[in-house]
Amino acid sequence: MKNINWNKLIQYLVVLIIFAGFVYYGVGESYVPGNVGNKEFPLHLAWSTKLRGSAKEIAITDNVILARSSYSINAVDRADGVLLWKHIFDERTSSVLANNEDVYLVTEKNLYAFEDETGDIKWQKSLSQNSSNYPFQNGKIKDISNNYIAINFISNEFRVYTTQSGDYLASIPAARGGQDACIIYDALYTFDNYPASYDLSSGKLLWEDKSTQGIWGHMCDDGIVYFSQEGVEIAAYDLEAKSILWRTPLVIKGSVGLSDFSAQAEYLFVADTTTLYIMGKQNGILVERITDKERPAYPQIIDNHLLVFFGFDRTIYSYDLASWRNSGILRISPPVPLYGEKQNMYHDNDILILVKGKTIFAYR
Repeated sequence: MKNINWNKLIQYLVVLIIFAGFVYYGVGESYVPGNVGNKEFPLHLAWSTKLRGSAKEIAITDNVILARSSYSINAVDRADGVLLWKHIFDERTSSVLANNEDVYLVTEKNLYAFEDETGDIKWQKSLSQNSSNYPFQNGKIKDISNNYIAINFISNEFRVYTTQSGDYLASIPAARGGQDACIIYDALYTFDNYPASYDLSSGKLLWEDKSTQGIWGHMCDDGIVYFSQEGVEIAAYDLEAKSILWRTPLVIKGSVGLSDFSAQAEYLFVADTTTLYIMGKQNGILVERITDKERPAYPQIIDNHLLVFFGFDRTIYSYDLASWRNSGILRISPPVPLYGEKQNMYHDNDILILVKGKTIFAYR
């Protein structure tokens, strides 16, 4: 066995690291999303804004686009992307969500409420109050109503606060590892294997339906929870009536892994590793399926187009809702190896927000 020339090996590694840095910060940072092929993408770039830190999460109001970074929150004007205000913290942030003109932010130690246009702090509450599990980390806001905020913590509980003052109300059990939930009127609905309802003010269990067990991936929309049951079917459950509305058997080989659910307009979107299934929300009938070699993500409808991320979050495909034919492709990141900058896609009414590392792009 030959002796390893460690000096040359170290030199090669240094060159590789420099090259990777060039790809990541040089090519990646300077890359502007562009059309692929001869079909023009249906939306056009309205503005772009570069932040000091990578945007981990986006929230949208009628007035501003909010970008949460590791230690800050930035608000830019929805119309032109101009920075309106910024708050920097000495603790990590973990979640942001907006409701009308109010913005709620969770950090390691506190829960904040801001006014969206000015950034004025309406109130601040310590998360250490009324709990023996302090300090909290990675708290995620799961849902907001006009009166309540439900936050899921790694301590396997939902904690409920008021939107008016941030006062703590109750603790509600959550599945290990966290789960989604939805607020309807004065109740929090959870889906840890089966649907259950809790009073938001007291945390008291109101009802649970153990006859509907085996809930895997799921999402809640307008009082209906859509879910994959035991990897055998997709079902819709009416939370008020406490009954199944429809069931659609899974006939796709390998679809047992269905876990990503979203809904918009009259459609339910369910994704597995390579295919996006488009179903009717009212009846569960399969309308269309879109397949690629890569995993689909973040389906969004704007105007008459369905937009879907495919691949390593690098390419957005547009489909005409009338024909389901491709109507354009937008490449977000450079098609080069070693490029791993985080991307995401959000939308609100007529605006599409793309996040690429530190840069926010707005399309209309």
